Amino acid sequence: MSTEYTELEILYSCSFWTNDGRSPQEAISQFVNVLDDCYESNKKSIACTENVNYGGQFYDIWGKDLEKSEQIFIFIHGGYWQEGEKKYATSMVKALTDHGIPVICLGYDLATIKPLDLVIEQVAIGLRFIAQKYSSANFTISGHSAGAHLAVKAICQLEDTTRFNKLALFSGVYQLEELPNTYIGKGINLTEEMSKKTSVTAEELKSKFFGQILILYGEFDSPKLKQQSEDLYGQIENLGNFKCQKMMIPNEDHFTSIENLRDSNSNVSKKLLKFLLEP
Repeated sequence: MSTEYTELEILYSCSFWTNDGRSPQEAISQFVNVLDDCYESNKKSIACTENVNYGGQFYDIWGKDLEKSEQIFIFIHGGYWQEGEKKYATSMVKALTDHGIPVICLGYDLATIKPLDLVIEQVAIGLRFIAQKYSSANFTISGHSAGAHLAVKAICQLEDTTRFNKLALFSGVYQLEELPNTYIGKGINLTEEMSKKTSVTAEELKSKFFGQILILYGEFDSPKLKQQSEDLYGQIENLGNFKCQKMMIPNEDHFTSIENLRDSNSNVSKKLLKFLLEP
């Protein structure tokens, strides 16, 4: 392992932990290539409306007849708040649209541009905008890695979460207090004060969200992210009165769990679809 990183940074660095011994560079390259292929394939076969403005940022719509849809899936990409984009967050699109569930991939300003609390606020603005536009639908909010964090924190900013009835969280990072002195935190100018302000608490979530929660992570995910998923699940369970389930996805890592959403027969796709299709 590289001496350029501290032990703590390696424990948070998802590309150091893979299911088949890929190097960090290989893991990231494969992830980008697979998601690029998903995007290009989806564009050829699935109705898409790109770059809908929700107030300075944009989202993409995959699928048809959202005005008539009973359920819409909103996905927020990861990238430790400093990289990634909605274009490369469509691996689940085919499996979900094949089951009649439209997908919205939500873009946001990176925390290299604005403070993290304002990024959270921006995502919340997007959720409000979409809920108002599709007033007859219920929504599943989902995110991967930092996107899972943004999903939870944005939900907690909403005044009314009645129609936001499901949360599907992939390999999230929820507690940020350890990050300010890492390359992750330094990359977004994360202060100790901001890390505390923007960390997730189960109590805050319970006060705002009343639906079902699915927490997923890969067997070969980074140790810190596995721990954070387990910790959040435990905190939610301790509060009671929550429909919360957890799944460790066998043989998957931080990247392949998202890559394999392109296969409707993969373990991760089956679990997600079951969660979405059950009442």
